[in-house]
Amino acid sequence: ARDALLQTIAVEENATLYSNLGVAHYYLGDYDASVTAHRRSVELAPSSSGGWLGLADALYFAGYRDEAGRAYSSVADLSRKQLEVASDDVESLTFLAWASAMAGLPDEALAYVGRAVELDSADPYSHYFDALVKLNRGQVGEAVDALEVAVQNGYPLAMLAAEPILKELKQEPRFANLLATGNEGEHR
Repeated sequence: ARDALLQTIAVEENATLYSNLGVAHYYLGDYDASVTAHRRSVELAPSSSGGWLGLADALYFAGYRDEAGRAYSSVADLSRKQLEVASDDVESLTFLAWASAMAGLPDEALAYVGRAVELDSADPYSHYFDALVKLNRGQVGEAVDALEVAVQNGYPLAMLAAEPILKELKQEPRFANLLATGNEGEHR
């Protein structure tokens, strides 16, 4: 995917392509390249909370914690603005939840993600962010519960397996089983 994105970007630059390239680098563990791609994405689309979220996570894992904090703040600001227009925007609620968790506001994060799950209990991304927020709070069992629901609702197992935020869960038997069970099911 990374190579195809690079070829496409050579023909046409746009924020989505750079964001997707940033995500590809992120999941490959090349955080500096992810930062570079996400920076270009937010230059092209500065009001994209998703672009800023990708940049924030990449910065965090690249070790640029102060800059990551500022990027998470941008995510929160943009998400709040969107919620002023559409208070039931599930994506904005989940992004705001994760930005709040990374800003050290775990109770706010839990409230935002709880609202997102309540609004759309079939959305796999709501449950994914619910898991991230709960993991951030140290609620490992509840995080795995949420990941199981995310997968049941269609969240890609390959993304869970590659997600550095979930690295600490690799030794958690239920999480390892979730990944293994899903991988077996994909080969049937």
